[in-house]
Amino acid sequence: MKRKHVARLVFAIAAAALAVTAKPSAYVLYGWKWGKLQVPYYINPANSDVSEGAAVTAIQSGADAWRLQTSTPFSLYYAGYTGGNTVTNNGKNEVFFRNTSNGGAIATTYYWSSGSQAVDADVVFWDGSYTFFTGSSGCNGGFYIEDVATHELGHMLGLDHSTVPSATMYPSGGYCETVLRSLDPDDVQAIEALYPPTGTSPPATNTPPTTSILSPSSGATFSSGSVETLSGSAQDTQDGNISSKIVWSSSVQGGLGTGASVAVNLQAGTHTITARVTDSAGASAQATATVIINAPQTTTTSGVALTGKARKQKGLQKADLSWSGATSWSQVDVLRNGAKRTTTANSGAYTDNIDAKGSASYKYSVCNAGTTDCSNTVTVTF
Repeated sequence: MKRKHVARLVFAIAAAALAVTAKPSAYVLYGWKWGKLQVPYYINPANSDVSEGAAVTAIQSGADAWRLQTSTPFSLYYAGYTGGNTVTNNGKNEVFFRNTSNGGAIATTYYWSSGSQAVDADVVFWDGSYTFFTGSSGCNGGFYIEDVATHELGHMLGLDHSTVPSATMYPSGGYCETVLRSLDPDDVQAIEALYPPTGTSPPATNTPPTTSILSPSSGATFSSGSVETLSGSAQDTQDGNISSKIVWSSSVQGGLGTGASVAVNLQAGTHTITARVTDSAGASAQATATVIINAPQTTTTSGVALTGKARKQKGLQKADLSWSGATSWSQVDVLRNGAKRTTTANSGAYTDNIDAKGSASYKYSVCNAGTTDCSNTVTVTF
């Protein structure tokens, strides 16, 4: 099995010479393709710039461009959240952001193939070098995720860089451009050459599915430690009942499972539960509900006062805790959302390196190590 590193999408100024010297050619194929016409991908949407929901929608838009703007029968379909952020051949195609740089690259696609057969592919957005936006307005000195995703997912499909400057698969892009999300005739020819249309008649119009969350209801509150059942329904005009394809995820815990119902043990916090379903033609729909999981109650020790402060370092969450009044304690248990995070010396301060991105809230308390004698509970919000 051979691992290859795809050429990167870079800022246009850095590649200006390439545009000048390129020969008037057309698309280029890697020489491998996927062995089936529906290939799943997963998204870890944690990033420093936009909401996770906006990032997911923008990446999906990039994937859908290759299906909706061409007659190819091939489609990439969104299979749900992933916590993965490591480039690895694990049989799971993952798209994620990394808070670092990679030369002049805006994003990079890594792929693995065995002969002419695609095996795995990962896409990394270099969040440490550039600011990302979504939509089509408000961009300033950065790049739209929709356009970068369309280019990089073209690599995931098996397309190399084109020498046609107007093509989406051209190897460079300019700040705040919105042209890459619209495929050039060269891109259409490329994908249809790799995955030819199945017939001469135009494809039938596909109706997107509908989905709903049956339980729990939005705003429901539960106690930490309890097992909850998530149930939903999904219908599609062409495919019928596709409830079994519902992919469940949490804004706090990521992927939760697949099916009409799943049993989950949610950690303390406020979760946005998403039920997403994709039909056989690649069209998708989702429903969301907010669920609140209360942390277990603890006994408060009079005179032990805890404070917490939210801080971000290079976009990563840090919770700075400090307390007073626990002079008789030699060690403390630090609790996050009711679960012990660590046991440490009673120095009066501790920094919890959460190292997640985006927005979230966490509840903290400190306790005399090994006991239920605890401080007040504070909420640290990012």
